[in-house]
Amino acid sequence: MKNDFLFFLKLITIFLVVISFFSFAPDETLYPYRKKNKWGYCDKEKKIIIKCKYQETFPFINGIARVKQKNKYGFLDLKGNVAILIIYESASDFNGTYDC
Repeated sequence: MKNDFLFFLKLITIFLVVISFFSFAPDETLYPYRKKNKWGYCDKEKKIIIKCKYQETFPFINGIARVKQKNKYGFLDLKGNVAILIIYESASDFNGTYDC
């Protein structure tokens, strides 16, 4: 009985820590943004953060986003640096989405 209570208490503590982490994490979300026929990223105030120079952009997941340039795929970080070279014929987001 005592072990069950301690286990439950540990679970509640972990749950609260995880919830507080996501609740108070800084909002670093960038959003795909189109300017004419090119794509980049903007913040929530629609200020362009990453220049619109890509054929296609995808949402950020865990700090990286898939982009398409010259019919090749790669990944950028939140600062617009290339995290994974834009050299691949196809790429999958890290959430299981696949694009050919």
